[in-house]
Parts: sequence; C-alpha cells; structure tokens
Amino acid sequence: MKSQFCINAVRILILLFSVSFATVVQGYWALWDYRLRVSSACLDCDFSLDLVLSSLLPVLLIFIINLLIFRFISKKSIKTTITAFILISTWLIIDTEIFIEREASWSTYTNVWQEGFRLATIPIFTIGSIFIYVFHNFFERISFYRKSNK
Repeated sequence: MKSQFCINAVRILILLFSVSFATVVQGYWALWDYRLRVSSACLDCDFSLDLVLSSLLPVLLIFIINLLIFRFISKKSIKTTITAFILISTWLIIDTEIFIEREASWSTYTNVWQEGFRLATIPIFTIGSIFIYVFHNFFERISFYRKSNK
C-alpha cells in the first residue's frame, strides 16, 4: 500500500513536470517571433521567465483537479478530456497574454484574442496531442483507491 502510494506520488510529480515542460515548449513555438520584444508589463523581464512563471498556472490547476479526478473518477476518457480542456484553455490564455504584453500593447490590434488564437492554434494542438497521448497511456495507472484485504 505504502509503496503504491509512493509510486503514484512520483507519477503525479512527473505529470506536473511534464505539464510545465509542455507549456514552455508550446509557448516558445507559438511566440517565437516575439521573444526579443520588450514586455510592456516589465521592461527588464526575459521571455523565458515569462513562460516559466506562466506555466505555474496550468501546473497548479492540473495538480488540484487531477488529485480530485484520480480519486473520484475512474473513467480514463473523462480524465483525459478534462486535462486536455484545462491545458488548451490555459495555453491559449498564456499565449494571448504574453502576446498582448510583448506586441499588442505597443501596436493597434482590433481583436487580440483572435490574433492570439491564430498564433497558438497549431502549437497548442500539436504539443497538446502529444501530451494527451502520453497522459492517456502513462497516467492511467495512477490510483489512490484503497484495496480491501479480504
């Protein structure tokens, strides 16, 4: 029992690290053209720091929600769908906000969310598909249910 809990805890830590890594890779891909632009929120902030700090939001959300999901929901497809929705929505928000800070605040755009969506669509769905495939196949074995000894 104790060793299974430790294995599940390590798997969840790997999940959280992989969410951070996927967020940074997706953000670099989507916003590569704007990496050298100055942020309007922080003139001295580095693009990498923005992405790493922004990756904390999806990690926190996925950590909290997946703890609840792994405990109460046993259907793998529901777990995967909820995780995919969280990742896609947070990645779109992160990409659009960094785009606003680094480009749109210095220029005039009619609809920044449409521009952010245009920039992020292919990276989100490519990195997201890879991540969800790995999540669906690797993390299905995480379970915090107690086995009864009969």
